[in-house]
Amino acid sequence: MQDPRFPQGREGTLVYKILELCKERTDVAEFQQTLKSYNQITALSNWEAAILIKIKRTFFPEGDAALEDELAGDVDEQNDDTGGGDDDLL
Repeated sequence: MQDPRFPQGREGTLVYKILELCKERTDVAEFQQTLKSYNQITALSNWEAAILIKIKRTFFPEGDAALEDELAGDVDEQNDDTGGGDDDLL
């Protein structure tokens, strides 16, 4: 936040949008679309995806089953035969 360019940059815009969506807790689809749009230009790492999954589960727990696998790869701790788990779904 000490960098005056942060709020106008892509990362700052993403952070502020996520904060706004989490305050409102209105639409998990808009949360997903925001992340998808960002990820199309700058790929999210597994570390970033894991944090965003925790945010989504905290603020949008009802949306777990309805989301598509559009972002980072498998961030599961366990290795299963299916190649991924519910954590892939942001």
